[in-house]
Amino acid sequence: MKKKILSTCLAFVFSMSIAGVSLASTKCMGKITAVEGTVLTIDCGSKAKKFKVGEKVQVKKKRAHQVEGC
Repeated sequence: MKKKILSTCLAFVFSMSIAGVSLASTKCMGKITAVEGTVLTIDCGSKAKKFKVGEKVQVKKKRAHQVEGC
């Protein structure tokens, strides 16, 4: 009985964590339009509506693909 309850709880926690991650990830592919000191202005197009003023975001630089040689 304890194993069933434990496995049910673990399945519930796992499903909620997956749902939280999928809702939290909002990707915005855009171009930097201006740089003034420590302020970046990014044009995200229509996806900018999903963000609020003052919200913390993480910016990752797009990686260049490496070419493998012989």
